[in-house]
Amino acid sequence: MSNIGNASIFGDNNYSPLKEDEAFKVSFFHQDSLVEISWEIAANHFLYINSIEVLNEQQEKIEFEITKGDVLVIDDLFFGKTSVAKDYLRIDLPVKNTDENKKLTINYQGCKKDTYCYPIISKEIT
Repeated sequence: MSNIGNASIFGDNNYSPLKEDEAFKVSFFHQDSLVEISWEIAANHFLYINSIEVLNEQQEKIEFEITKGDVLVIDDLFFGKTSVAKDYLRIDLPVKNTDENKKLTINYQGCKKDTYCYPIISKEIT
């Protein structure tokens, strides 16, 4: 007879997920008409490229360019073949120095390999 009361979805290893800011350490750098956003991605974690979205105050998408990081295609359990970044990713986006770009919102999502996914994470850049 098994003891279900002591069962754990993470097995016997007492594993606790990393907090989102530990799994995906994001930083921002704004200089003149360019914003750099970068992530240091924890070991065995990855960031979905298609989940990255940058919005201005009017909630309009701002185009960006991946400037650093290794992007690879994986066969994901939830999304099928999809592009992800591991270890480090940097994107650059041009912004006009206008009132509509004084506050930006960045949304992104990632997972720990073969374990779990984080909900969509949203950060404000001012």
